[in-house]
Amino acid sequence: MIPQKTTHVVYLISTGHAVRKSPGSLDYAFYQSKGPATRCANRLNNLSGYEHDIASVCTIEEYTNGICPHYENGEIKMVERTNIMSGKKYMEPANTPLCSSPASETYWSM
Repeated sequence: MIPQKTTHVVYLISTGHAVRKSPGSLDYAFYQSKGPATRCANRLNNLSGYEHDIASVCTIEEYTNGICPHYENGEIKMVERTNIMSGKKYMEPANTPLCSSPASETYWSM
């Protein structure tokens, strides 16, 4: 659940998922202003060891609508999965939570 006063989110460019504030933390990187969010993204990019950025910042509106500017050029990456009940293959967004994906046991046990 996204906190009420959140305005910015730090997300992974490759998947579009919100990142955690630190590896052992249960808190997602949701911030009330752009400054702290940008510092968190910069810290992740510096620690990654890659030449390219792995994290970026977008507004909460962009994040909830799936249109973050650096995430696959604003397009939602689709992946092929298999429905575990029917065995049929289908396409779904890469950032679909397990509880919402027919490809997971969690979806069918709820």
